[in-house]
Amino acid sequence: MIVLLLLAVVMWSLTPIHIQPVFLLGLVVGGGIALLRKDGAHQHRGQAMPERSRFPLTPVVQMIREPQVTAWAFLWGGAPVLVIVLGLLVQYARLESDLAGIFFTVVFVQGVFVIMGEFGRSFREWVGFGGHRAVWARETAVIGFISPVCALVLGVLAALVSGQLLTTEMVVVPVAGALLLAIVVVLAELASGRTWWVPIAYVGAGVGVVVLWATGHLPVGMVLASGIVLYLLHALTLPAVARQAVPGSSGASA
Repeated sequence: MIVLLLLAVVMWSLTPIHIQPVFLLGLVVGGGIALLRKDGAHQHRGQAMPERSRFPLTPVVQMIREPQVTAWAFLWGGAPVLVIVLGLLVQYARLESDLAGIFFTVVFVQGVFVIMGEFGRSFREWVGFGGHRAVWARETAVIGFISPVCALVLGVLAALVSGQLLTTEMVVVPVAGALLLAIVVVLAELASGRTWWVPIAYVGAGVGVVVLWATGHLPVGMVLASGIVLYLLHALTLPAVARQAVPGSSGASA
């Protein structure tokens, strides 16, 4: 929480004065969403296996699949709704597009931190239940493919709605970014004193790939290939990271 507050202060200081009200509004909205999700999570503490009616009552489903699928649905389902609302404000309320972009970024980033907490809760409940960490890692790696699939679907739908020609870049770049997002969300939440550098290394690798592509040193197809390779590496090493993680006392949302 302290890290998030410091990050918010830094972003506020770098924001132009005429944009700061929009920044503050995005912060309030995102913070409200985070508090609502956190209150819902607290209701399940102290239970051996939380009871949820939307999914089958099995440990793997209730403690791993349900919270993680719901988290990705929350993030990728809320993003287009926010885009539509901001688009209407730009068109009819004369909201500047730059301000709308900043508002979206602030809320989306806070949404990412919210779903990090869901992954941390999933890990904490599973380990507390006595489940094997390797099982959690395997399930989490598979569920993580929801992120790039959603990015692909939303990219195609956006192109169809706007009437723009769907280009390779419009497909490859969002999918590769969503793969990197799925990696960082999990690793940042599991980060400990020994593994704090792992998510940073993945982010560095992703930024390096984008820079090479933007400067013309890497074809766009290699951007997607690099994202897939990074995710497969993440899936293979996630069990080792999970073995070193301390439930409830590590990670970005702790």
